Amino acid sequence: MVKPAVLLALLGWTAAAEPFSLQIASAVAGQSANVKSAAFVFRSQGCAEPEKMDVIAKAEGRVNGERRTVPLQLRPAASAGAFAVIRQWPPEGVWVINLAAKCGSSTAGALVVPGEGGPNRGASKFMAQAATEKEIEAALRSLPAK
Repeated sequence: MVKPAVLLALLGWTAAAEPFSLQIASAVAGQSANVKSAAFVFRSQGCAEPEKMDVIAKAEGRVNGERRTVPLQLRPAASAGAFAVIRQWPPEGVWVINLAAKCGSSTAGALVVPGEGGPNRGASKFMAQAATEKEIEAALRSLPAK
């Protein structure tokens, strides 16, 4: 029989060993009425104290050939470290959502391509750091013009 203290130590080790990252899902995965109208939701993985996590979100786009950045306000979801991204960028042009998160000394980033029914997972990119301007530009160039 495993003693509770040993079990807790093993569980703590497993959580600490998991790399810090971001995961995305459609708004229905947020399991809360206040996020159902979101473009998508995301959560952190591998953050020991998700309530202390710092997150910056921006819509990065190109409209009529002009580069635009729209700072986004996130809506907290039901669990700590989970957030809803509400559409705050215009419908014209092409857009990626630039997420940058910090948990303690760890960082994670994502360039999420919003779709009609949620995020386009196949076109989105996940990183162990915040996206660079070069990565943002490459992501925008990869999208079909509107």
